[in-house]
Amino acid sequence: MLYFPMDNTTGNSAMTETDPGVIAYLQVRNTPITANEVTTSPATICEVVSAPDCANAPPAATYESILCRLDALLTRVRAAASLGVFPSKSAANVERAKSLTIEARTLGRAKKARQRLQQAAKAVGGYVSRLRSLTARKTLKGVEMIRLDFVDAGQTIKPDLVTLRSQP
Repeated sequence: MLYFPMDNTTGNSAMTETDPGVIAYLQVRNTPITANEVTTSPATICEVVSAPDCANAPPAATYESILCRLDALLTRVRAAASLGVFPSKSAANVERAKSLTIEARTLGRAKKARQRLQQAAKAVGGYVSRLRSLTARKTLKGVEMIRLDFVDAGQTIKPDLVTLRSQP
């Protein structure tokens, strides 16, 4: 489930408004939510998923940056119930990429390290392909922007893995 805070002060919406002008929450899930569920579960609605802070590691072709972004992506994927069956499969690809990147870092600049980085890039590519597939587009039609956000996150990591692999 995902909840999006909405401010209904700007006009009519496709949803019914009980209190116009009051901040409401839109839940994305496969089953409808009742008013009783909303009032009895504000902690669930307002729960924040925290991802690792990558402020000290801007997007770059370094182990620190790549591993931090993989951690953040993995946290987000595991928390994304709106992706239905995709989180477990997607998380497996991201976990594999993370473990291969860690292994490459410990191997240094050896040929095996470059192979592990290539395999990690392939795992991230598999993650992106899964979420760009026709099945994902049909299944996740109601949460298209969320799906695309997850795709973009993976697409920014893969080129950095390829670049890191080619560095002398």
